[in-house]
Amino acid sequence: MRRTFVHPLLAALALAGMSAPALAADNGFYVGGSVGQANIEADLGNVADFDEDETAFKVFAGVRPLDLLAFEVAYVDFGSPSRSIGPVTANAEVKGAAAFGMLYLPLPLPVVDLFGKVGFARLDTRIDSGSFRLDETDTDLAWGVGGQLNFDSFAIRAEYERFQTDSGDPDMISVGFTWTFL
Repeated sequence: MRRTFVHPLLAALALAGMSAPALAADNGFYVGGSVGQANIEADLGNVADFDEDETAFKVFAGVRPLDLLAFEVAYVDFGSPSRSIGPVTANAEVKGAAAFGMLYLPLPLPVVDLFGKVGFARLDTRIDSGSFRLDETDTDLAWGVGGQLNFDSFAIRAEYERFQTDSGDPDMISVGFTWTFL
């Protein structure tokens, strides 16, 4: 009896060991989306400073030609936070496009990826507060760090991103997914 129990157990362990590399991230083209929390900071001149958190999202597409290298483009929407400043309400909107080069850290675990990314973002910033109006479009540095857990072509991703603009430096922490297709 014991012998028949050991063989199926060994077979299951062997199959699990052989399937682990199949969980590694696929190289190729991918698409994805994330949702998270953004922080928008802006200098409203002599009136006040704007510093509010809001739910944000992004959609992105990229290509990972090598295990350690990827290129990604994204549309980012930091939401529409508002803040009362005395008798008036300040409303903000920050959104735009970004392009990143990404480097992946080589890890012995094929199901986990850690990455850093750097690139440029073109963000439209609009803030209205009574008689004060800010309407800027900036192209500047953007960077981020993150990690993902891979399940064949599907991955769950968490990341932090920071964007620079002339009116403030919005940032975002998000959780999302990617789907890789070859």
